Amino acid sequence: MLTSNYTTLDRILERVNSDYGFIINRYEAAEWLWSIMGKLGIPAALESKYKDDSVVDYRTELPIDCYKLEGIRDAKTGQALDKSVNLFHRANKSSTGTATTTTTYFEGPTVVVDARTHDDQASTFVSSSTNTALSALEQMVYQEFGGNIHYGYKSGTVQIHYKAFPIEEDGMPKIPDDPQYVDAMLLGILVKHLTKLMFKGQISNQILEKYEREYMFAAGAAIGKSKMPDIDEMESIKKMMQRLIPIQSQHINNFSFSNSRERLNKI
Repeated sequence: MLTSNYTTLDRILERVNSDYGFIINRYEAAEWLWSIMGKLGIPAALESKYKDDSVVDYRTELPIDCYKLEGIRDAKTGQALDKSVNLFHRANKSSTGTATTTTTYFEGPTVVVDARTHDDQASTFVSSSTNTALSALEQMVYQEFGGNIHYGYKSGTVQIHYKAFPIEEDGMPKIPDDPQYVDAMLLGILVKHLTKLMFKGQISNQILEKYEREYMFAAGAAIGKSKMPDIDEMESIKKMMQRLIPIQSQHINNFSFSNSRERLNKI
């Protein structure tokens, strides 16, 4: 995984100058950097943000700094909203009545083994939750388009979780201060600059190809580093995979208990 510390674009441009002798405009480099970070698509390089918003006339505005929408939940019930392919059900005026949904998830100890085994190594959690009844014209769903988030109900309050580009106070991007990631950003900016020089006939195509290969190697190293879990992440993955009782529906609670430990209690 990447470090959670950040460095600045100015420090990377100082390295470009000291290592390769190029002085690059910071605002031009910032535009290149947004493109490079977006194409690499490393979630750890982005910032997790949360926003409370009010649903007015079936919609809210998408946060201006949103790169990727991670999830939405209803603030009143805590229920995670499903992503819908369309909101056609809102126009179904002939529907009447109410719909109540009951969902079971795991939270609290469950006895699963015999006491003679003296096995107390692992815990399963069981609980149940009943959703608030909604009319047939209202559903806990959303859809993202046109710079807005559209919902299956007309008004309410939601909590939005999304990934955003981390930025400084002056609007310049922040870069994870990790050796592999910094090298990828540095070489990415260098390749963008060399491409301009190649089109102007100031350098040969062979020089550009050399640094493109170095950039691709550095980008692959950064992606690999970001995907490598640390010891705590590996423990969470293990708990999600090694379950005696499958958890069938966890979207209702945002998968909060998917990495909870199972305990084999004695009976």
